[in-house]
Amino acid sequence: MKIIKNPWFVTVAGGIIAGIIIYLINPSYLFSFIKWWPSGWLTLIAVLFAIILISNKKLRALILARKFGPKSRGKLLISGNKVYLILNNTRRWIKNQDTLYELGYDFDQVQRTDRKELDKYREEKPISIYFWE
Repeated sequence: MKIIKNPWFVTVAGGIIAGIIIYLINPSYLFSFIKWWPSGWLTLIAVLFAIILISNKKLRALILARKFGPKSRGKLLISGNKVYLILNNTRRWIKNQDTLYELGYDFDQVQRTDRKELDKYREEKPISIYFWE
């Protein structure tokens, strides 16, 4: 059996299955929250917009670039085959080449170092423009 790793697919599929079950139990329950909850439609639209925003890699790159881009004054170090962004005494692994470029960096800005130098910094969550990675 193949395990599906994409959280958006699992979430949407789970929502569809739950909707079908609710509809089979009582068809009037399916969208009843919209009737009694005044901002039901607005909430539904906001959730759909959030899903689109998070899953779109270009929009995600713009959000990440504001925090981790070159203007953040971080430095890039490479040890082995991993590139790290050093910022505020922490290190974050940049998971792929696309993320490095989308943040506004280039490989010319990467400095080679050893593992001892990297261990001086506290490790934080990795950075990627791909949400499911």
